[in-house]
Amino acid sequence: MNNLNAGAADEYQSGTLSREDCIYTSCYWKLRVIPADVYLKTFASDRSHMKDSRGEWRMPPPPYPCIETPESKMNINSFISMDPKVGWGEVNTLTEFVKRFGMT
Repeated sequence: MNNLNAGAADEYQSGTLSREDCIYTSCYWKLRVIPADVYLKTFASDRSHMKDSRGEWRMPPPPYPCIETPESKMNINSFISMDPKVGWGEVNTLTEFVKRFGMT
């Protein structure tokens, strides 16, 4: 699954992932790593997360159809959750993520 090239991985880390030593431990990074083929086969969103409590769009929805699978119309929370027992892929700490993808 480690198919990022080292330069791209280092650039991604330095540009997006801040150091953890300057934040509370309860706020440490967690990243869900999902193989692309699994993501493309399983992700579904009916866009309900884009509506307010009255059911009105917060912003205009994209012009293309909602993403659905034969099994689900909405499972975005399984992708957002950092509970390792929920959803697909693996939840990594920042340290695990960096080691896994060979970043410096």
